[in-house]
Amino acid sequence: MQNKKRNYPLFIIDRTMTDAYPNEYVVCLDKEVGFIAKAFSVRDDEAFDLIEDGFDILKYRGKSNNIVLKIEDYLYDVNLSNEQKQRVKTLLKKAFKKLMHVIEDMFDLDDDLGIKNQIALMKETLQHNMNNYTKMVEKNGKETIDHSFRLLEEIIKTLEGQQEIQNMFRDGNK
Repeated sequence: MQNKKRNYPLFIIDRTMTDAYPNEYVVCLDKEVGFIAKAFSVRDDEAFDLIEDGFDILKYRGKSNNIVLKIEDYLYDVNLSNEQKQRVKTLLKKAFKKLMHVIEDMFDLDDDLGIKNQIALMKETLQHNMNNYTKMVEKNGKETIDHSFRLLEEIIKTLEGQQEIQNMFRDGNK
């Protein structure tokens, strides 16, 4: 039997974050030990240290933030052998790297204050605010929040227009 190459990605990243699901998730579509893992940050070092290590948990201690990737469920009903547990741990590490890559790709680290990062931050802020729309309306009123959303959308359009102009000049000077 030949190994059939899959024609879909191994990982799916969900960064939507809503009131019902306030975390980011990584879905691993491995045919043997596929899983759904929740990503969350733990700022308190003591609380981070209390999280038990296991084959189904990956802990990363960062400079300003500690990140945990924890398997919430498996796609298949399996009783994992030691070999499969090791595979899960390897896939969890790959999932973590993929998640970090997706987050880093949003920002151009070579140009921290450049227009690309300004646009990325505004889009991230808009998405975060959309996910918290109900709470924001309760606190500040619908008219105020709707106006702030329109402002954010216009800021993004303005920055994208400016970026397009910069790209035209940059491309024209090559």
